[in-house]
Amino acid sequence: MSFLQRIKNFVLTHFEVFYRKYFGLPAEYKLAKKYFAEDIRPFEEVERNMSILITSYDPILDFPMALPPNIIPAGGLHVQPVKPLPDDLKRIVDDAKHGLIVFTLGSYLRSDDLSSTKKSAILNAFAKLPQTIFWKFESEIENCPKNVIVRKWLPQNDLLGNPKAKLLITHGGALSTQEAMHHGVPLIVIPFFYRSAR
Repeated sequence: MSFLQRIKNFVLTHFEVFYRKYFGLPAEYKLAKKYFAEDIRPFEEVERNMSILITSYDPILDFPMALPPNIIPAGGLHVQPVKPLPDDLKRIVDDAKHGLIVFTLGSYLRSDDLSSTKKSAILNAFAKLPQTIFWKFESEIENCPKNVIVRKWLPQNDLLGNPKAKLLITHGGALSTQEAMHHGVPLIVIPFFYRSAR
């Protein structure tokens, strides 16, 4: 990383700490009191008194950092064994002579929030590819190319675990990245959030 990139990383990391402390945790605490128990302990107190923390941090995929012995990195723990695909998707994958590509923006971003210009550009690019593309998209797409399969939900881990999986196009979320790495699938990352650009 260059010096300017390090400064940017420093500023953004400390902004995240500030935001979490003064906005994120108070909002979450308010919801916890509303839905769980009025006398719930403040989250800062719970954090200070925890004995162990199991985190999805993966030392292979993220920056190296010194961790105390009570923080256990367990990145990829969520990756399940590959299950058989539903019949409709299995037929499509079986017919995918040139392999398959999975395109998802995760659960925080919605593909249908993309501008029509961006959607058109993506669809035009996909139409030129020989692969079958599975796009997690929350609504219907008009004039969708024949090689693009749109679903509101996709069994992402099962698709990435298929031998025909050639690529994952993603926003760079930790869980999707870990699934792709687990299955040995290359990634194209579109960094919508500042943390994705690291």
